[in-house]
This record gives sequence, structure tokens and C-alpha cells, in this order.
Amino acid sequence: MASGKKSVSADNPSNILEKFFSRLVRLAYFHSIPVILVSLIVAGLSIWVTINYLKFNTSRGDLIAKGLPYNKLYKEYRDQFEDFDGMIVVVEGDHPSSMKGFAEALVKELEKNKASFPQIFHKVDTEYFKNKAFLYLDIPDLIDLKEKLGSHQDFLENVNSSPGLNTLLQNINSEISAGMVDSLMSDFIGDSSDEDGEKKDDASDLSLLIALLEQMATQVNGDSRYISPWASFLSNKSESLKGQGYLTSGEDELLFILVNPASTKGDFAGSRNSIRLMRKLINELAPQFPGVTVGLTGEDVIASDEMVTTQIDVKKASQIALLGVTFLFIFAYRGVREPLLAIFALIVGICWSMGYTTLTIGHLNILSVVFTTILIGLGIDFGIHILERYREERNAGNDVHASIRNTLSKTGRGNTTGAITTAIAFGSMTMTDFIGIAELGWIAGGGILLCLLAMILLLPALITQMEKRWGPPHGPARKKSTKRKSFESIFDHYYWVIAICFILVLGAAYSFKFLAFDYNLLHLQAKGTEAVRYEMKIINNAKRATWHAAMVADSFDDAREKEQLLKNMSTVGKVESILSAVPKNQDEKINIVRTISPLLKDLETEPEDEIFSLRSLRNTMKKIRFKLRKKEKDEADDNVFTASQLIKKFQEDIKKIDPKQAEERLEIFSGKLFKDYREKINELRSAANPIPVKINELPAKLRERFVSSNGKYLLLVFPEINIWEKPAMEKFLGELRAIDPNVTGNAVHMYESTQLMISGYVNGGIYAMTAIIIFILASFRNLRTTFFILLPTIVGSIWTVGIMELIGVRFNLANLVI
Repeated sequence: MASGKKSVSADNPSNILEKFFSRLVRLAYFHSIPVILVSLIVAGLSIWVTINYLKFNTSRGDLIAKGLPYNKLYKEYRDQFEDFDGMIVVVEGDHPSSMKGFAEALVKELEKNKASFPQIFHKVDTEYFKNKAFLYLDIPDLIDLKEKLGSHQDFLENVNSSPGLNTLLQNINSEISAGMVDSLMSDFIGDSSDEDGEKKDDASDLSLLIALLEQMATQVNGDSRYISPWASFLSNKSESLKGQGYLTSGEDELLFILVNPASTKGDFAGSRNSIRLMRKLINELAPQFPGVTVGLTGEDVIASDEMVTTQIDVKKASQIALLGVTFLFIFAYRGVREPLLAIFALIVGICWSMGYTTLTIGHLNILSVVFTTILIGLGIDFGIHILERYREERNAGNDVHASIRNTLSKTGRGNTTGAITTAIAFGSMTMTDFIGIAELGWIAGGGILLCLLAMILLLPALITQMEKRWGPPHGPARKKSTKRKSFESIFDHYYWVIAICFILVLGAAYSFKFLAFDYNLLHLQAKGTEAVRYEMKIINNAKRATWHAAMVADSFDDAREKEQLLKNMSTVGKVESILSAVPKNQDEKINIVRTISPLLKDLETEPEDEIFSLRSLRNTMKKIRFKLRKKEKDEADDNVFTASQLIKKFQEDIKKIDPKQAEERLEIFSGKLFKDYREKINELRSAANPIPVKINELPAKLRERFVSSNGKYLLLVFPEINIWEKPAMEKFLGELRAIDPNVTGNAVHMYESTQLMISGYVNGGIYAMTAIIIFILASFRNLRTTFFILLPTIVGSIWTVGIMELIGVRFNLANLVI
């Protein structure tokens, strides 16, 4: 042995390692207290530095290199236009007035908290559009409106001369008698033709009557909320929330409030403080509006909820990992003191790693925050090897110094090689373009080496002090059990072991045929989170999503051309821009409106309402129902049946209510109805002399949203398909790039970042494998040995893929790090 040692060159790596470990042993054994004190001081300083200086990068943009072309495009877009998609309040309810009331109440509270909500966009000021309403009709509709106004002057004169609910219903009764019900709703305001251009039956369109009956029923039963039953004279639909300027889905199912929240610098959850305040305000206000449900989603909300969940889960996972490792170590080692010392050394090593992270990078991101869990799982391995070997040495009769020396001499090289190869695996990730992965690689790689240092320096020092103070562990030397011998006897039949493993590899390799990657980031969210539920609700109901594309046009004409092309795309569901506020063919429409103006000039409504009479109303209702029942028998029309049943219910309700109270409630309703009617008439008359719509005169909120300070025009493109799935996203993006190669937006940014992240993982794996092969080959200088060292890892990897397929788990952006 002695002569063999002397023959080793001084430059031999083994000799260098032996000298290194020999010095560590002397330091740990003879200076154990200073080693422990210095280790704890460094750990304490690391914690202090971490608490005071470690930041959390919350922006997804911080995870990628700034110079990448798609990232530059996205930054330029965000520099020009405000981000109103970070936080979206989604309001839904069974009554538009309640939805509107909640929205206004919430916005009022948000405006009191400008520091947290600097930008709010929930409504477009419609005052500018009131005298230009005719310009938003198509030319055939304008011509049709002119004909309708001319043919129904009598009806208007009757309603205007004696405004009130009694007169209105009497006129509806007269129209039904004449077979001309559609003169009020369809011919006068809407469209009396069916899809084939044929005239509908006169009794079939009772929209206004039905709307009146529904309102009367609610009013009589004590619900004083008012919904205008009058059509706007410009369409055949009742006045909508969208018509009042609110941001809603197609049929007002959902109402949106867009907010640009303040970001909390250094906070792991980004806009968490603003989000918390928003949820607090929603919870306080929602009970005041029965029937209204409210949810919060948006890019910032989804990201913040994701980060908060990650933070909680990482903390929980680290605690479970630490406790699990501790109890398993104690159970397997059949002792308490030594495992606890190893765990303590591991915790110190993790503290050093935190200080190292703060000093070298200065922040964590959503990927690198998991490094503590990684270090717990990998770092404890070094302690296991050291303690097992140390126990063997002590059981062999060696003293503490000799046992520590022999332990580090025999296990040091293996532990060091394992630590270096693991550090190389993580360190190779720093060569990728995805900064989030690169930072994780740097932190985990350095952390592994620091955990190794804690185990080969601090742990021996702790063992030394333990032995000096309390002596060796109690109990006789442990003998190998029969169970262990039985397990070892398996390898007497190694041919069978190799054959079975080979068969399992073939079976697992077959699953590669079905190997798939889950690109849907929503699947990574905690199940049932509010932000994800409402994101899906928006996608399903509004053809609008948090994730969308953005095109920037250089001029108005360029924007108009791009919008027209986009609307012809199969993957595009909706395009939002300022173009919808600028009507086409304005000059031609103005000329037509001038011919309508004389018909509107004499539309004067008496300033005082008629005196309401419940008796007169009931008589009129009887007559209407009699005529509807007659037509109902003849034609079984849905509208006729609905109106007839509503009258029947109204008549039944009236009998249950005190007549005086019913009359009072309906009289109040009649006042609201004709106040609203006069406003509609005045709006109609004011629209009879329009001037062209000009972009620079449009409401400021609208211009700020869609026109930049340097004259660029924004088009927001929302998908028709579910772009959370890769094939749909690629089709969507392919169609958009055919129109504009520089299309950007958070959907594009998300897709490109995802692709970069995947390539970063794959390239990092290739770099890691290459570097590890080179390192092992250089260490053992034998190709066959290198192959046998790597073979179990390769086999285990194949089995892992097979098990994933068996239990239905797919690779995703979270688990691909393996």
C-alpha cells in the first residue's frame, strides 16, 4: 500500500483530492468549534443579506433575453399603448341595472385608490355620439327608417299628444285590432321582414308589448328597477348596456371593467397588493347588488395568483421535503443524533446558497424559486454517504479522528464527483437563451456545491463535537439483516435482472410513440381558481380573452385595411379598434338624414303626462288578451302566446295586491317610462342634423386606448379558437403574420416565450449530458466504465417516461426541468 501511494504523481487528481480532504479533516477535527461558529456566522449573514436585498422578478418579460426580436416588438407596443388587460373585473347578473349599478359603485371606489389603480376603463362617454347616431346605421336601414317614420305619423301623434301608460296600451290595442302590431316595434323601429325578405305576420312581433308587460309585472310586485322597453328608434333591440357605452359581451351577459394595476416592486406576487384591495372592494360591494356575481381575472391576476400559489406550494413542499427526509433518514439510519446533525448541516448549506443567490443574481423568478426543494432532495445525499461510512468506521473500532479521515477519504471522491456532475447538469442550463432557466441552473448548480461543502466540512465538525460531549451512539454494532441478505441474493441471478430490466425498457420505450407536451398554461394553475374560471367564461361567452394579439398600424387607412383582412380570418373572433367609432360613407349618410329631418321636426311630446288610471288599464288589458287569445288559437305564435300569458299573470298579480298600492306603483312606472320616451325622442331629433365623426373629437378614453401619441393605431385581435392549445395558437398566429409579420401582443409573447423555454430545457439537457459524459470520461479514463455509470440513468429516464404514460401525466413547462 505504501509503495503504491508513493508511485502516485503529485499532479494526479486523486492525490490532490486526498490532500484536500486531509486538510479538511484536520480543520474539522482540530478546529471544530471555529468551523461551526464561522459556518453559522456566514449562514446568519446570508439570511440577513437575503432578507434585505433579495428581490423577486415577477414580470414574465424578465424571464427572457431583452434583445430577442419578439420581445422588442412587445416592449415597443407596451411603450405606445396603455395595458388595460392586466386586471379585468367581470360582472354578470340577471338584471342590467344591477350590473350597471355595481360597476359604477366599484369604479367610484377605485377612483378613491388611484395609487393602486392608476388607469381604469369601464365605459365610453356616449354623449359625443348622441347627435350622430344615424351615421352608424347602414344606408338601407336609413332609407327604411325614413319610410317607417312617414307611414306611422298617426301613432306617434297619439302617443305624443297624451303621453302615459294608458294611452300607449290603448294604441297598442288599436294596432292589434288593425293587424298592425309591427308598426310600433318592427316597422317603426325594427325590421318587419324575416330572413327571406317576406313580411312577418302583424301580430307576431309583440316585442314592445312583451317588454312592457315584463316591466309592469316587476313594478307591481315591488321591484322598482327600470329597464327601458323603448327601442332606440335605430334598431329592433331594447336599449343595452353596450348602447350606454359600457364594455360588455355580445348580448350584455358580461360587463367588463378594465384596470391597469400598480405593480408592487420586489413583491413576488407583482400586483398582489392591488389585487387584494380589488377583491376586498368587490366583496364589500357585491352584497349590495342582489343577483350580481363578480369575478376577477386578467393577465396580471392570473400571473399573480400563479406566483402566490407557487410561493405557498414551494414553502409547503420545502417543509414536507425537509420533514420527510429527516424522518426517513432517522428511520433508515436507526438513530437520531447523526441524522439531525446532517439535516442541520444541510440547512446551513441552503442558507449559504441563499446568500450566494442574493450576491450573484440578486433576485428569484417563478422558476428559480423552487431551488430550496431541489437542494433538500439532492444535498442530503452527501450526508447519507458520509454518515453511513462514518458508522462503519466507528463500528470497526476506529477512533473519531481516524473515522472521519477514512470517511472523507473513501466517500469524498464519490461525493465530489456526484456534486460536480449535478452542478454541471444545472450549470449547463445557463447557456440557454431563456433567462428564467439559466438563473435556475446557476443557483441550483452553485447551491449543490455549497451543500457539499457544508457536508464535508461542517458535518464532520459537528460529529466531532457530538462525540467529545456525548460520546459514541449507544447500542451494539448493527449487523446485516436476513432481509438485506435476501435482497442482495437477487443479484445472484443477474441475468434475470438484466433481462427483466431490458423488457421493461422495451415496454417503456413503446410509450415514446404517444409522448406529448401539454402547452396549455391554464393546466398549470391550481384547479378552480377564480382567475382561470373567469378567463374561460370570457373565452366562451364574449369572444374576448385575456390573451390576444395586437397589430399596430401606421395610419387610419392602414388600420382599416388590416381590420378588413382580419375579419375574414377563420381564427379571428373579434377585432377591437377605434375604427368602429368612425362610420363609413359619412357624406352619403348625411345626405339621406337631411331628407329624414323634416319628418322628425314635428315630433313634439306634451310636457305633462296623462293621469294614470288602473281601472282603464285593466279594461285595456282585457281587450288585448281577448284579441291575442283569438290569434293564439289561429296561429300558435310564440310571441302571441308569451304576451297572452304575461297578461294573464299580470291580471292574477293585480288581484293579490292592494289596488291603491298597485295604482301607485304603476303610476310611478308610467312616469319613468315617458321620461325615458321624451329622452329618446329628443335624441332622435338631435340626430337629424349630424356632423361627421372625427377621430380627434372622439372621447379621450377611447383615443388613449387605441391611438398612440405618435399617431399609431392599435388593433386588438381576439381569437375565435382556444389558443391555449398549441395547434390552434399556431394557426391563429400564422394567419395574423400573413397580414402583419410584426404582430405582437401577450398571446404572441406567451407563445414565443413558451417555445424558447422548451428549447432552453431541451438544449440544457443536451449540454448537461455532453458535459457530464466528458467529465466522467476524464475522471475514469475508461469508455466502458463511463457507459456503465450512465446506463442506469438512461434506463431510469426511459422508465420514467413509461410511468408518465401509464398514469396519464404529460410533460409541461413545470416538469420538463427533469
